[in-house]
This record gives sequence, structure tokens and C-alpha cells, in this order.
Amino acid sequence: MRREDIRAFLKAGADAIPTYFESGRLTEFNSMPNKSYPFAWLESLEVDTDFSEAGGLIDAWAVKIHIAKLDKIDSLADAYEGIIDECDHIARQLLWQYNVILYGATTTTAANKTLYKLIQLSNVSREPFVKKHADCVTGIELSFTLTTPDQTDVCP
Repeated sequence: MRREDIRAFLKAGADAIPTYFESGRLTEFNSMPNKSYPFAWLESLEVDTDFSEAGGLIDAWAVKIHIAKLDKIDSLADAYEGIIDECDHIARQLLWQYNVILYGATTTTAANKTLYKLIQLSNVSREPFVKKHADCVTGIELSFTLTTPDQTDVCP
């Protein structure tokens, strides 16, 4: 599956919940002015490729999404733990949307339904972070693996 297909899948899930979604390097997140919060930032995708038993290639996409809200530099645990709770709720909503796209009835096109049926989601973790990045944000780093067959047409 192509990199752009994976990004489209991830954006489709994020579009279904009330959060601003963007992707790129974290340095771009830090330098982006006037962000809307809550913010879901997809780090540039990394992929490992291996051979399947059937002889085809299998891609394992490492997905990291930073879900963040503004914090204050002098906030105490009761304040930032509340922000983490809110961001964790958004992370769970995102996971639910990805599950609906993969296994449930969705409004995606027939071509995307066929394409997305090839995706397997695994190794999910939700790790909190406190007062990170240039804007002093707190939230959850949602990470998981998307495993897909590589369907690159290598015929000349």
C-alpha cells in the first residue's frame, strides 16, 4: 500500500472527530503558527518491509500521532492530568474510527473499502506527555502499527 493511502486512511479517521489533523515532521509542528486545539499531529511515517510466506512484500507502518492541547508552563498535576484525560479520550475516539473504517460500515468509497480491508492495526499504545513542544502542550502520543501488503506494480 502506498504512503499516501496510509495517510488518507489516517486522515479519514481523524476527520470524523472534533480535532485538527495535520502531518509532517515535529519541527514543522513546532513552527506552525496559529494552531487550532485539540491538535492531532501525525509524524512522518516510517515503514519496515519484509517478505511474506506467500512471497509478496509486507509493509509495517509505524504510526505516531501526537494529540495535544495547550497547557501552562506553571500548571500542576491536577490541571495537566485533566488535559491528558481529554487527549486520551480523543485517542480512543481515533482508534474507534479506524476500527469502524476497517471492519464496519463506513461512508468511504467502494475502492477505499477494498483497499482498507488489507490493513491490520496492532501494537497500540497511548503514552502521556507533559509540557512539550514549542507551544507548551500536553497530551497523548498514540502509536500503533499498520500492516499492509505492498502492492507496488513492479512490471515494466
